[in-house]
Amino acid sequence: MVTRYLRQRAFAGKSSGTIRVDYSAIKAAHVEARQVAQRAAGVYKVCADPTEDRNVQDTMRDLTYAVRERRRPINRINSLTQEQFARIKATACVVRVGKSGRTETKEYALRRGKADIALISVMRDCALCRYEVIRITWGSIAWLPDETALLTVAPRKANKIGYTGYLTRDTVRALRAIRSPQGREGSVDDAEERIFPMTTKSISNRIAAACSAAGL
Repeated sequence: MVTRYLRQRAFAGKSSGTIRVDYSAIKAAHVEARQVAQRAAGVYKVCADPTEDRNVQDTMRDLTYAVRERRRPINRINSLTQEQFARIKATACVVRVGKSGRTETKEYALRRGKADIALISVMRDCALCRYEVIRITWGSIAWLPDETALLTVAPRKANKIGYTGYLTRDTVRALRAIRSPQGREGSVDDAEERIFPMTTKSISNRIAAACSAAGL
């Protein structure tokens, strides 16, 4: 939650100094809470400081560079509300009529819809842009015992650094739904295989179509 909040602040156009203040304020609040708890008789267990988490610290390090690029929020999909995203998921697998006038088969619509849900889920969880999401592979995901996962996003340029994003249980289920059975079973090594082998333009078109079908 802290990682996503800091990245959203960056993509909203906040300066690195403002984000550092946000980070420090969160840390100070937890330090104060720990001190209060320690002064209370018989209270020894308090909530851990999230700013000490490695993922949060890696995100702050990444934002030091990323904020300078001034990436526009419109290029990212993390602004979708939960209600809007639910509408997209509810209509993603509905049979559509293409620009050529041809109607999809139910089987194709199901495959396409599952891929759209997984694509938008990953972009929303980690606030990825199109250029980042087309490069992620199955090997960049670390599956966790609690049915969540961590996604390592490689840097786009040699002088930049990557970061680690958090994938929710719903996103993990969506990803496993589009992974090949051989990959899920571990009978083939698909670590280098791209999860979304698309172009940036096709990603834009698919998101636009998904939003249109949901009435957004």
